[in-house]
Amino acid sequence: MDIRITVADVMYPAPGKKQGQLVDQTGKKWYVWADKLHNYQKGSSYMVQKYKTSEFRGQTYYTIEEANPVGAGPGMTRPVPETPIKLAMAPSDNERRMDIFICGAFNNIMANPNVNPAMLEAADMINLVKRLKTTWLTALGSPPRPGSDLNDELPPGM
Repeated sequence: MDIRITVADVMYPAPGKKQGQLVDQTGKKWYVWADKLHNYQKGSSYMVQKYKTSEFRGQTYYTIEEANPVGAGPGMTRPVPETPIKLAMAPSDNERRMDIFICGAFNNIMANPNVNPAMLEAADMINLVKRLKTTWLTALGSPPRPGSDLNDELPPGM
């Protein structure tokens, strides 16, 4: 017997659990194996062709074994967004190292007992961060020049 459900919510599994849950428009919970959960989308309708029931302490649990999106052929298809999603570029390692340096130095300055952060204006803190960035770029941030003593590459033929 096919059952039509419309997904009201998708709940991914908690750490260490193997199943997530779908909540349909009536509030009924359907368990789904974690590797299949990505096939379901909130607001979409599905025909459940095969499901398993189990009972525990008087409560019936439903686990979907086979379902298809309404209007699609056999086999689940993952929805594709109409417009491509642009992802932010990850910062380079050097940028990340600079951010870590600035955050660490700024935290140390603010924790210094001779500095009262409550007495600093926003402009003072911004200037401090700019000075830390300049320090990084001047002293630590430039990549090693070829032929410098920091070059750890092996000469050709070794």
